[in-house]
Amino acid sequence: MKNNQAAYQKWLRYYLDFCRKYNFPQTQRGSLAHFLMKLQEKKQTKAQQDQASNSISLYYELILARDTLFSEKVSPDKTSHCFISSPDSVKDGRGDGLD
Repeated sequence: MKNNQAAYQKWLRYYLDFCRKYNFPQTQRGSLAHFLMKLQEKKQTKAQQDQASNSISLYYELILARDTLFSEKVSPDKTSHCFISSPDSVKDGRGDGLD
C-alpha cells in the first residue's frame, strides 16, 4: 500500500509539473492524454503509464468530489422577516412592528 501511495504521489507530481511546463490545465481530463504521450516518448513502460493514468484519474475524482461538495447550494432561509415591537409600543397600542 505504501509503495502504491508513493508511486501515485510521484506520478501526480510529474503530471502537475508537466501541466505547468506545457501550459495544460491541471484539472481537465484532456491534459492526461498529452501527459501519457510524453511518458511514451520517454520510453516509460505500459505498466508505468497505466499506473500514472490511474493516479491522475484518482486526482480528477478527488477534485470532482471536492467541487461537488463545495458547490452544493444551501437553500436560503425561508423564514419571513419580522419586526419586533418595542415593549412601549405594545403597551400604547402602536404595536405595528415598525418601531
